[in-house]
Amino acid sequence: MPEYIKSFDNDMKFLQVLDRDIVHERGLWHETVHLYLIVDGEYLLIQKRADHKKNFPSCYDLSAAGHIGHDEDIEIAFQREVYEELGLYIKDLNISKIGIIPDDILTEDINDREFAHTYIGKINSDILLSINLQDEEVAGAFLVKINEFKNIFSQSSDGKIYDLNFNDTNLFLNKLNYLPHSPSYLNQFIEILDKEKGNL
Repeated sequence: MPEYIKSFDNDMKFLQVLDRDIVHERGLWHETVHLYLIVDGEYLLIQKRADHKKNFPSCYDLSAAGHIGHDEDIEIAFQREVYEELGLYIKDLNISKIGIIPDDILTEDINDREFAHTYIGKINSDILLSINLQDEEVAGAFLVKINEFKNIFSQSSDGKIYDLNFNDTNLFLNKLNYLPHSPSYLNQFIEILDKEKGNL
């Protein structure tokens, strides 16, 4: 079933409503919602995308993300995506919106340009017990230390991946298995993490 979303120019001026696949094929800008969940002030919740996803199957990515329907309120879309992917209610997540960050994900096969309405949530580890993943979208949820996450992109190092009980999985997060967000997007988010550090 077609999913219709709004397309925009580089200055975020509305162009027209199109099928999402067409927006991606043409490399048009469109709106999404992104959530980063910080756990106990030290860890970042990441998800592993389902292995049957059309784009970037089995890649690790941010906590939750999704598209905004053409007739959908941004906040409603955000609530929907978080619940659909993680089974969590945003009222329990101490959410703050940090702004709109442009993100162009460019590969040989994909030309995905997003205006990402980006949110940070700050939770205690007991909330992790409430996570209920949507199998169609998400293969797993994991934790990575914030400092190690930052170093993955600033120093090209690996970060240990922990399960939701903080056990070492013997898996590692790196640039090769994390969804290839644009460097400018990642740099902006890491700057925001640094600013937020004093409030964690």
